[in-house]
Amino acid sequence: VEVDPSRCLPLNEEALRFAAELWARARQQGRPTSPALDLDTDVILAAQGLVFGAGAEVIVVTSNLRHLGNFVDARLWNDSGA
Repeated sequence: VEVDPSRCLPLNEEALRFAAELWARARQQGRPTSPALDLDTDVILAAQGLVFGAGAEVIVVTSNLRHLGNFVDARLWNDSGA
């Protein structure tokens, strides 16, 4: 699958810092989404969308509602019409 670079968001420091906050909150609330030593890409993806779409409705289309739904409005890929 070829990806159109104009449809990708660059990962930035603000998103990574926000991801760290989301990750810490989830763990403090007893809702970790990955093992303690793993890089939690679900949290990074959610933070990326929330930072980029600040003030707007953000929906992440995924096949992993269980983890992403903890942080952002997540909808199944098959249900999105995409």
